[in-house]
Amino acid sequence: MLDHHSEIELRFLVRGESWKTSARAVKIEQRYISLNPDRSVRIRRSGNRGFLTIKGSRQHNVNLEYEWPIPSDQALDMFKHPQLFEGYPIVKNRYTIPENRFTWKERNLEWHIDEFLDENYPLCIAEIELVDIRTEAEKAALTNLILESLPKWVGYQINADQHPDEARYHNVHLAKRPVSHWEFNEKKQLMDRILKV
Repeated sequence: MLDHHSEIELRFLVRGESWKTSARAVKIEQRYISLNPDRSVRIRRSGNRGFLTIKGSRQHNVNLEYEWPIPSDQALDMFKHPQLFEGYPIVKNRYTIPENRFTWKERNLEWHIDEFLDENYPLCIAEIELVDIRTEAEKAALTNLILESLPKWVGYQINADQHPDEARYHNVHLAKRPVSHWEFNEKKQLMDRILKV
C-alpha cells in the first residue's frame, strides 16, 4: 500500500507551444525556507492562494509531501523578506490540460505544464500525477498507459530515477542552480531536447 501523503508523477520536457491552445494558466511564485532535497520546505503563492509545503526526497517517481494552506497575503509579505529564504525564487506559469484520451478508475487525469520564467527561462516541464494508486502493480499499469499515449508535445522524460542526472530539473535544484547558471553544454542539451521533434 502506498502512503496517502505520497505524490506520484511522471515528468517530461515540453516541445513547442501547440499545447497552449487548450490550456489555462495560473502564475506561481515560490521560495524555499530549506533547500535540503531530503526535506525541502517552501512557501508558494499560486494565483490568490498560499501554501506551506514539506517534501521528502523523490524515490521511484514518488515524493513524500505534506501541504497546508496559508493566507495568500502572508505568503506575499514573506516574499518581501529574502533573508527568510535560500536560493533563487521560482517563478512560472502553470497550465492545466485535461487528459481526455483515457481514464483511470473512472477518473480523468490532468497534465500540468510549468512554463518557467526569469532565471529558469526557457525551461518548460510537463507533469502528470498518478492518482488513486494503491499498489505497485497499479502504479506500473497506469505508468504504461500514460507512456503509450503521450501527446506530441511531450518530449524527453526527466524522472531522475530513470536518468539520475535529471535531478537538476526538480524545483529544489532549480532554486539552487537555475538554468541561467548552467554550463554551456547543459544549456545546449536542454535546447536540443526541447527543439527535437
